[in-house]
Amino acid sequence: MANSTTEALLTIKLCPNEDLICAGRFIEAANIGVNVISVVVNIFHMMVLSRLRWLQRQTYFFILVHISIADIASAFAMMVRSSCVINHIALSFSPLAGAAVSACVDTAGIMKWYVLSVACVERYLAVCHALRYNSFFLVNHIQKVLAFLWIPACIMMMGRDLMFRDSICINSIIGINNFTSAWPGIISAVNLLVPSIVSIVTLTKTWQELRKMKLGIDTIDQRTKRSAIYLMIISAVFYICLLPASVYILMMSFGFTKVKVLLVPFCILYSLYGVLNTLIYGWNIKSYRKAVSNLFLGKSATTSSPVSDSRGHAVAPTNFKPSESP
Repeated sequence: MANSTTEALLTIKLCPNEDLICAGRFIEAANIGVNVISVVVNIFHMMVLSRLRWLQRQTYFFILVHISIADIASAFAMMVRSSCVINHIALSFSPLAGAAVSACVDTAGIMKWYVLSVACVERYLAVCHALRYNSFFLVNHIQKVLAFLWIPACIMMMGRDLMFRDSICINSIIGINNFTSAWPGIISAVNLLVPSIVSIVTLTKTWQELRKMKLGIDTIDQRTKRSAIYLMIISAVFYICLLPASVYILMMSFGFTKVKVLLVPFCILYSLYGVLNTLIYGWNIKSYRKAVSNLFLGKSATTSSPVSDSRGHAVAPTNFKPSESP
């Protein structure tokens, strides 16, 4: 019975020049395995963050949580994208179901770029506009902004799939569609370039401000500096891990099929970012490592950290004495 069901599902054709997604169990297992690890690590990461009581008082806390949520969503999307059976099941219901699955997968993929760009803007405001930080709309409504970003992203991807799809078939790059028009590739390129430009510009300005502080013009504390440097590091790792796969997808979208042999290593590199991001944060923040230790030992949440304002700046508690160390 199972074999007949599988055979029925596999009657749905692959797109032209597509032979990797259903080529063998090893490719599928490798992609799914890496993404399962990414999901587990990011769930654990959010558990640890929830134990850092001092961090939860900061706007930056919601940035970190949404970065993990985007990583988890992207990992599930990559598991769906790399599974021949899941794609066939989606298409077996209706073309609309296939388009919906493809749009959700693509939305989850580009949200990593959107969330990182918002994080870069938030740290730019904390470093370069410290005195006005709490007056900005983004800072006061960070959760609403991050949640709202999913809506236009999903609408764009769904519109792309419904308007420019030429046929229904399995494609490991574009999803459950086949496009011959250049517009889908242009839409994908815009969705990657806009947040990338925002991230690069704000990170450059933040780096310039930090260099001024190093030369003696210092207006913020070490915690804010450290979080900005952390964001620069994970942004560099982000582009190292995601840019090859993204360029590859764009090349395939425009018909450059000769590079498809690079799909598997690029997809695995893409999925590793979710793990590396968490490891870098743990290496950068001492109290995070302590919270990990306390979690395994069953101890209470970490509270022994300087009181911070919403920007991450250390402030003295009400009972603070000049002789005490913050």
